[in-house]
Amino acid sequence: MKPPALDRSIGMEVYSTQIPGISGRIKQTPDQFVVEEILDKSSLDLVERADEEHAYPLYLLQKEGIDSSHAVREVELATGLRLKVVGLKDAKAITRQYVSVTRKQQNAKSKLVTKHCMLDLVGYTRKPIAKGKLVANMFAITINDFEDDGVEKRISELQGCIDNNTIANFYGYQRFGSSRPVTHLVGKEMIKRNFRQAVELKNELKGKKCYIFAFDTLDFWQLENFPFVECWVNTACNRILDDYEKFQKPLVDLADIRKKELLTLAVK
Repeated sequence: MKPPALDRSIGMEVYSTQIPGISGRIKQTPDQFVVEEILDKSSLDLVERADEEHAYPLYLLQKEGIDSSHAVREVELATGLRLKVVGLKDAKAITRQYVSVTRKQQNAKSKLVTKHCMLDLVGYTRKPIAKGKLVANMFAITINDFEDDGVEKRISELQGCIDNNTIANFYGYQRFGSSRPVTHLVGKEMIKRNFRQAVELKNELKGKKCYIFAFDTLDFWQLENFPFVECWVNTACNRILDDYEKFQKPLVDLADIRKKELLTLAVK
């Protein structure tokens, strides 16, 4: 059996088992793909009420129809709060994940609601949540129109493979871009020093002073050496949005600018 071309393009070149598939379809509606984070709460030092030591609000964020990076941005625009997430969650799903407010706030609201998001206050911690606190993700997936002939036997065989740790742990589609799985290709062009997109955007912004920054490793503190920059535009690495809260100035993605341009043209 050979994986589909899209899977192979992002490195999933082989199947871990020889068990026949059952066909079917997933993600027909967001409620058919539910993901929830499991945290190691015992090490969080979580308290119900804020005090001098515990002043970073921790929320449970439930979202639908939007990926984690854009959800964080949506919440900031609506509430002014900058949030830190420890995991990226898909847009075509209902997901529940934990987020920390990056600045101390002792009187946080118990509930926040935006267009795609709902946040419930869990408590307060000594410092914002870190990736090491995420233990696992729990999934509830509905499969439609599958082949039920011998499906129980196949599930039993698959469970045996899971118990014996013989299932390869590939990176999923969302690691390669929220809209299209191309971020690894963009990274390849960066290594080749192909910054054409950045130059094209610079040329389009007539009347604006634009600067192109190229680096191997981004030191966020160094950005403070450029106080004249009013807004940062990411032209290469989608994962930079994971560290959005570290930017003192607004950060937008080139893809979002392009989407707005297309929308403007469509309205005209």
